[in-house]
Amino acid sequence: MLKTRKRRTQEERTAETKAKILNATLDVMEEDGIADASTAAIARRAGVSRGALSHHYESKFDLIVAAVEFLLNRAIGNIEKLSEQVSAGEATIEDVLDRLWEYDNRRLFIISLDYLSAARTDEKLYRALMPLGRAYQRHLDEIWSELSRNAGIGQEKATVVLDMMLCLMRGMCLHTVLRDDEDYFNNILAMWRESLPHVLGRKPA
Repeated sequence: MLKTRKRRTQEERTAETKAKILNATLDVMEEDGIADASTAAIARRAGVSRGALSHHYESKFDLIVAAVEFLLNRAIGNIEKLSEQVSAGEATIEDVLDRLWEYDNRRLFIISLDYLSAARTDEKLYRALMPLGRAYQRHLDEIWSELSRNAGIGQEKATVVLDMMLCLMRGMCLHTVLRDDEDYFNNILAMWRESLPHVLGRKPA
């Protein structure tokens, strides 16, 4: 006897539509930048009407903030999974470097750079987005602190190294605008990976 497919609830349909809209918003933000990301382009990319878009998000501002929150929450979820691996001794400092580059790497950093630049002169955007960025950084700090303690590395040095890694990856992501060369960026990461034991003051594994 064939089983009938369970009908989705209204809440499930709404959540699915919102996720589609937010992913489309991130696509357009990455391609066009926050300033030029139009609601018309987002609606076309999401495959929804302008009316449906405005039903869920009244303004472009609301949509941008929701999309950035959606992106950062997904990144935080990935970090939390990595934290579990760190606690179980299944992930190393080098693994964290690799994962940070893998998780929505270019999109996360490119959009972050864009909204940081926009928020510099837009107080309303600053108030809306900065707490989201700080929440992401806080989760990253927590996993890094735990990993550093497990490796017997001083907290002050570990914090500086994390900031160096983030600055390196943000710079690399920005450079991808000018250079589309995966091997080039992988070689930079490989060199930094090899340098980590020396920078942290420990013997290579």
